[in-house]
Amino acid sequence: MPSACADEVIAARNLTISAAVSRIRFLAVDDVLFQAA
Repeated sequence: MPSACADEVIAARNLTISAAVSRIRFLAVDDVLFQAA
């Protein structure tokens, strides 16, 4: 049972990390486009 709980925690953490990474990547691309314009 604890392993399933840990898997859920890890999955939630990975989801949060991937969301943060995609947001940072989006902001970086937005910044580059803004500088190019």
